[in-house]
Amino acid sequence: MKTIYLFLTLTLVAFSNSINSNSNITITIQGVPAADATDFNKQYSVYSNGTINLPYIGSVQASGKTPITLARYIESLYKKAEIYTNPTINVESKEDDQLTGVKFTFISQSGSQVLPLQRSMTLQEAVAAGGGAKTFDSKRWVYIERNQKEYKFDMKKVEDRNHKVQDKDVIRLPRSTW
Repeated sequence: MKTIYLFLTLTLVAFSNSINSNSNITITIQGVPAADATDFNKQYSVYSNGTINLPYIGSVQASGKTPITLARYIESLYKKAEIYTNPTINVESKEDDQLTGVKFTFISQSGSQVLPLQRSMTLQEAVAAGGGAKTFDSKRWVYIERNQKEYKFDMKKVEDRNHKVQDKDVIRLPRSTW
């Protein structure tokens, strides 16, 4: 009975730590030329089909794997393809930054979209996540509708750019007034 309980517990822990589709992971590499490491070390988006796109080897299945399992798998792929002889890969899941089910709406002259809210996301980060200000959008003013009230923010002010976005905020870029 203890064996079954331990197995189920370890399975649940492994599954809860696994990488999910539509999430972000950070991958770093060591033991390769510095120029390759510079191009390689970054944050990767896990596509809805569960894959990531890596330099030189292309699409790799990431979802369902734990960060350590994915790291060892990527190392083996680079060795098998004879691209690197002894790479050391580190994978960090950014699941802690994801706020499941928490979203904000971004509205600009090019349309509107509902986007996932990241933990401690600033107004500047939210505008960037929405694609930034387009040609006819104001580059300076941003409005947030929150709890049926509208607030105006000046993106030239650091404190306004760093204002924290909250669940269900509606962020609107007004039309530019040339």
